[in-house]
Amino acid sequence: MKNKQKHHRLLYNSFYGQLSNKQKIILETALKDDLSLQKEKQKLLKIELDLKKLKYQPDKNFEKGIMQRVKGQVMNDAIVITKPVFNAMVFSGIAAIILVLFSIYQQDGSLTFDILTGVSGYSPALGLFSIF
Repeated sequence: MKNKQKHHRLLYNSFYGQLSNKQKIILETALKDDLSLQKEKQKLLKIELDLKKLKYQPDKNFEKGIMQRVKGQVMNDAIVITKPVFNAMVFSGIAAIILVLFSIYQQDGSLTFDILTGVSGYSPALGLFSIF
């Protein structure tokens, strides 16, 4: 099965890429022995011939336009997804801050700057990293 897949890959590469001499020999041998590989080659030849008949020439800006559309769609989806998440985070953050301020007010009875920064009751004699 692996050889069959390898041979099919070699067949596709022979149409759309480059094969080394060793790969060409392997493919020719496989084509002689494998009927399904021969049919696949015939299908690819027919597709290639049909494409040549169409004489399709892609627009020079085709790739650029497609990439802009893809990037635009990704950005639109990202904005739609992140806006509700961002709002939820902001509101939950504001609610958490309000709860912290309320609990500090309940414990100390006021909301001074010293209490909010945690330095109420601090004196230089206690040292910079005093716990008590």
